[in-house]
Amino acid sequence: EIGKALNRMVDAGDIELAFKMALAARQRFGSNAHIDAPLSRAADQLRVAAQFFDPFKLTAYSEMSRRELAPMTPVVEHRH
Repeated sequence: EIGKALNRMVDAGDIELAFKMALAARQRFGSNAHIDAPLSRAADQLRVAAQFFDPFKLTAYSEMSRRELAPMTPVVEHRH
């Protein structure tokens, strides 16, 4: 089953491959829990890896996995 194979890829650390395969599987077979769950796991791990170093990958992975990015909270400096 595709879901088990995708989960094994994520567990083995082949995150980007699992992400791309899950996207292809979703396009071919449609959205379902067996594909969407490992896709979300892979996307979350890719987003975590990219969040501080590559904002473009963060945005791309978020959009491809249909995840919304929350707006950033402005940093307020306190002056004494």
